[in-house]
Amino acid sequence: VAAALSTLPLDQRAAIVLVDLQGIAVRDAATLLGVAEGTVKSRCSRGRARLAVLLAPGRTAGALPPPGARLPGQASGTDLPPAASHPRDARSAADTAVEEEEAR
Repeated sequence: VAAALSTLPLDQRAAIVLVDLQGIAVRDAATLLGVAEGTVKSRCSRGRARLAVLLAPGRTAGALPPPGARLPGQASGTDLPPAASHPRDARSAADTAVEEEEAR
């Protein structure tokens, strides 16, 4: 699971770590990330969908795509740029949460 999680774009990974792994409310995660609640919900939804494909039965860890790689059926040009590309999101509390989760 950790390997699959590490392939997610940082914005999706941060939202999933905060909401799904740490149990932080969407409203509080939105505040930590400096985005709207709907953005957190969207990032979690996209991240969960990607994780479902990556963790599907019969898939091996060695078959995981590199971080940021497009999955089959994923439209190109429709993704938002990763949160790290926005100065307001650089080194946020969510980045720290992601790093702590990866260290486990």
